Amino acid sequence: MKNSLLFLLTSFYYFFAYSQSENDIAYIRSIVEKTNTYSKNYQTAILKSDQGLSTEGNEITVYTEQLNEIKLIKEIYFGEMGKTVISNYIEDNHPVFIFKEYYTYKFPITFKEFNSNDFTKTDERFYLKNNRIIKWMKEKKTLKTYPKNAASIESNMMEHVASLITQFEKENKE
Repeated sequence: MKNSLLFLLTSFYYFFAYSQSENDIAYIRSIVEKTNTYSKNYQTAILKSDQGLSTEGNEITVYTEQLNEIKLIKEIYFGEMGKTVISNYIEDNHPVFIFKEYYTYKFPITFKEFNSNDFTKTDERFYLKNNRIIKWMKEKKTLKTYPKNAASIESNMMEHVASLITQFEKENKE
C-alpha cells in the first residue's frame, strides 16, 4: 500500500510538471504566432547601432504595439562569411522566445563568386519563462542536456535583451 501511494504521488508530480511545461510552451507559441500575424501592423523603430557588434554592420528593429509596448526585437548582424538573425519575442518587457538563425555563405562577400543566395542555415530556439530557459532546440531537435556554459548563455541573452529594451526606452522618451 505504501509503495503504491508513493508511486501515485510520484506519477502525479511528473504528470503535473510535464503538463505545466507543455502548457508554457503552447502559451509561448501562441504569443509568437500572434506577434508574427500582427507584426505588419506594429510600429517600428530602428535602434542606433552599437559599433563593434558585427564586422559588417547590423540592424536592430523594435516592433511595438500601442503605448510603445515592445512585442519583438529583430537583430541582424552581418559578417564577411554570413549573417545572424535574432528574433526576440517579448511579453511584459521580458523575452519569452528567442529564435536565432545563422546563415553561412559559401564564399566571403569580397569574392567575385559570392552569391547571397548560396548559404547554409542553422537555427536555435529558446523558450523562456521567468527569464529561464525551459526548452532549448537546435535544428528543430530538443536538447536533452544543455552545454556546460548554459547558465552563462542564458544570463548573457537576458542581459542583452534587457539592454536593448533600455536603449529603446531611452531613445523613444516622449
